[in-house]
Amino acid sequence: MDVRHLSFGQWRFLKQVGLRGLLPDDRMDRSFRGSAPLRNSSAGELAVTTGMRLREFTCLLDIEVGPPRRR
Repeated sequence: MDVRHLSFGQWRFLKQVGLRGLLPDDRMDRSFRGSAPLRNSSAGELAVTTGMRLREFTCLLDIEVGPPRRR
């Protein structure tokens, strides 16, 4: 099996459409049935940007994440 990385466009589409429930043109999808789109997209962002495996990500504790940074 060939493992390939997602392109930025693929990742953005997955995050916006698949996890946040938006349409491809960034409008709200009224038929989306997810209950917490911001939580879902932030969890996906954390998993993708840190390179965690599924088992590592599902066992992540609040204290391991740390406080948010100021920009």
